[in-house]
Amino acid sequence: MIRRYLQDPLLESLKHFPAVLLTGARQVGKSTLAQALIGASWDAAYLTLDDRPILDAALRDPDGFVNGLPMPVVIDEVQKAPDLLRAIKRAIDRNRKPGQYLLTGSANIMTLATVSESLAGRIALHTLHPFCWPEFLEKPEPVILKDLFGGIDSKTLLKKYRSRSRAIIALSLRCKTSQ
Repeated sequence: MIRRYLQDPLLESLKHFPAVLLTGARQVGKSTLAQALIGASWDAAYLTLDDRPILDAALRDPDGFVNGLPMPVVIDEVQKAPDLLRAIKRAIDRNRKPGQYLLTGSANIMTLATVSESLAGRIALHTLHPFCWPEFLEKPEPVILKDLFGGIDSKTLLKKYRSRSRAIIALSLRCKTSQ
């Protein structure tokens, strides 16, 4: 499997939030990424609501289903049983321990008012996009992305890249004059 740039942020969110929701378009690799997280870094069970018996159990008795789950757990395709999210909310309210649930689902699941309200403060949201070229070529994540989304303020960010661009210009001028 090609390592996705979102893998480390997901693991980091699982350290701080009881639930993490991984959304994205169809066929971008949500299920594959969720399964790849299970292992040495995060020991979890995996369930998919694509399996009819599992979906039926989740639809028939959401609270009983959630209460019977091994923890931590990945629940794939959670949009197929929206009432499951209310049951997860109640379970989280009883136990706020981080890293209990990794949920995957369609990008529109958080547009449901009841879902976004009930899970507020309990869930970290991540969107998986299709592969970008550096990811596909298995290159390290570009530093600028970490800087842009790493939480540094805009003044520091501009100062950092202004000094880098000056250094690049100076280096290119030196190269041209030495030729």
